[in-house]
Amino acid sequence: MIKMLKNKVSASLFCSIMITAGLAQAEIKDTILLGGDSLGVGLCPEFKKLAKEEGYAGVCQSIGGTNTKQWSQWLPSKLSTYHPKLVILSLGTNDSGAIAKAFLDHPENIAKIVDAVNKAEAKLVWIGLPDLHKKKLPYRDQVLQLITNNVENVYDSTGTLGQSQDQIHFTGDGYKNWMNDIWSWIKEKQILEIKGD
Repeated sequence: MIKMLKNKVSASLFCSIMITAGLAQAEIKDTILLGGDSLGVGLCPEFKKLAKEEGYAGVCQSIGGTNTKQWSQWLPSKLSTYHPKLVILSLGTNDSGAIAKAFLDHPENIAKIVDAVNKAEAKLVWIGLPDLHKKKLPYRDQVLQLITNNVENVYDSTGTLGQSQDQIHFTGDGYKNWMNDIWSWIKEKQILEIKGD
């Protein structure tokens, strides 16, 4: 009788462990990483919502005021930490101003970013620059051309509506609509398996 009881307890404990392990496994999600500058910060809330709805863990690491040189240095460690299936970058705005000459003379920063993503066996989507204030950011077209020449998947943000009065950033609804358009484009291009489909 005692032996039978022990067997039942052991079996019950084993089942409990297996169920717990199964639940833990089910909770593990593939990651999508969003990085970039202040435009990327604005896209974060809707990005996280969309990623969650499609069965992914959306990790937002965007930092206002940052540029491609900084991200070429930071990205490898972030890739090592989060192991994303997809990297979405919103970068180039802060490379388009008065200091853009330094960026235009060193396009290898883009190549470093692309190389880091490739080595991590992830996919890369670069959100192309929207229309920007021409006096504040006069090199927008040149920077966008360099990005387009070096990155396979570049979302064309030209003509995106919803910008705020500074003609750089967006309103809340503007960011929301922009991110939804980007996500729809990613799905249409089949850049990543969308789990919710």
